[in-house]
Amino acid sequence: LISGRLVYDVRAPAITGEVRSSGFDLDKLLAVLPSSEAARAPEFGSFLKVLPNLDLQLQADSLSGFGEELRQFSVRFENEPDKVILHDLAFDSRFGQLKASAQLLDWTNTADFKLSGTLGELVVSSVTQQQAMQRFSAPLSGTLELSTSGADWPTLAGNLRGHVRLKTVADTVAEERISVDLEVTQQGEGITADLKQLEYGDSNLVGTLTFIPGSNPKFTLDASSDNLDLVALDALLDDPSEQAQDESQRDSLAAQASDVFDSVRSILGSPFQFFTGDADADSERFFDDSPVDLSVIKSLEGDLNVELKNIVSAESVFDQVLLTGDARDGVL
Repeated sequence: LISGRLVYDVRAPAITGEVRSSGFDLDKLLAVLPSSEAARAPEFGSFLKVLPNLDLQLQADSLSGFGEELRQFSVRFENEPDKVILHDLAFDSRFGQLKASAQLLDWTNTADFKLSGTLGELVVSSVTQQQAMQRFSAPLSGTLELSTSGADWPTLAGNLRGHVRLKTVADTVAEERISVDLEVTQQGEGITADLKQLEYGDSNLVGTLTFIPGSNPKFTLDASSDNLDLVALDALLDDPSEQAQDESQRDSLAAQASDVFDSVRSILGSPFQFFTGDADADSERFFDDSPVDLSVIKSLEGDLNVELKNIVSAESVFDQVLLTGDARDGVL
């Protein structure tokens, strides 16, 4: 159901008004649009020049598409010469709430897109679909900045840069307090995550991770921590309510990143399984019989450098731990 009011001024030309919908399905709209070469998106220069003057408010109780649903969606479009502005962009989703503004600038041979806004009621256990981590259920809020530039639409989509700052509300219990300052840069198929700050309870971590997917995934990890509580971390990552996601529904990039994460975690943990393991009180052994899964090493290439000043475990406390390593051609 769509309702509203539109005014078209043929002299300008200009379109003003507002449109409301109880539900809007982007997938159905895209399915009926022409897909021929003639229907390709215009270049930036012609795209903004053919637009009429806009001052248009859109509202939808539900906006669905690409497997996601946005609730209480609203945005106001306005354009100027060589510029499209999005005012008061807002919606709720399963990840949380977003309120933002954005603009697309056309510089003839290239274009810049910038978005800045606030995030609220973001629950990490809803974002990380691989694990239903109930201990990560405290909502976070903060700020989000997105930007990209490029000479065409595919380049815009593949050159994203994002900066997010999040923290839990002040009254969150100490062991569940989280503070995150993260910058993510996408260049083609590769992704670089610069973790400027991560604090979870008494633990903290900073570092940089670069990941390039493909038949031979590549990664580099450089991280450090003043204090890392592996008991809390292991409980967080191995929540008993964890539910595996259907492999058919996993994005290939997400699947590869998850496999690399699990392997790196296994590699890092293998020499120190006694850090968080439930050691048998009657046994003098530190290492258990659980095999370390190294299957992904056959195709993985990477380097890691991790410096941990203090590690707290169920068994002991360790300090000045340095882990370095690389994986090449199936050799770790």
